[in-house]
Amino acid sequence: MKRLEQANFMFLTAAIHLCLVFAWTGLSQEQDRGWEKEWEKTTQAAKKEGQLVFHSGDATEAFFSEFQKKFPEIKVTRMLTRGGNAAVQRLMSERRAGLYSGDILIIGASSVLTMVDAKALDPVEPVMILPEVLDKSKWWEGKHHYADKEGKFLLKFGASPQVDVGYNNKLVNPNEIKSYRDLLNPKWKGRIVTLDPIEARGGAGVSFRFMYYHP
Repeated sequence: MKRLEQANFMFLTAAIHLCLVFAWTGLSQEQDRGWEKEWEKTTQAAKKEGQLVFHSGDATEAFFSEFQKKFPEIKVTRMLTRGGNAAVQRLMSERRAGLYSGDILIIGASSVLTMVDAKALDPVEPVMILPEVLDKSKWWEGKHHYADKEGKFLLKFGASPQVDVGYNNKLVNPNEIKSYRDLLNPKWKGRIVTLDPIEARGGAGVSFRFMYYHP
């Protein structure tokens, strides 16, 4: 299969009390390695608490497998979600009940914007410690990217090309598909399959939104 790729960035978000992973240093990077003391203080506090709870989809398992290897004293509890809205509903329900079990939330930004509106998230940058994280020159375009309008809560830390359309080159001449509009050719009637827009999650949802907002 050959693919037409639209470089829509699919960003995951990290928020909700990141204190078990980072902590606010209050020191500039120029204050010679002061971050190490704060990092040690934070990791010791995390080991004492002994638990990290994060909500995410399948794609993040490798992140926290490595975290568990490095910090075996901290039990990682992964709350797998097959839809960002379900995770948000659960966390907001817990919040209304006075429970704050979640530490990190890594899901699509569009799902978690309601938590930003509800002021249910803590800012991300104030709890960063590691120099390679704070040094914006090491990030794309030399800055931290956020999905929320305030630029504080929904950190976009990863990206990948979004595949919107795929076609079988044994049945379709590649020269016939040069634009999304070419898919409207009557000759393709009955020969196109797609996911249900109502049920589509993750990348498929991004594709549908892109097509809807870009006539």
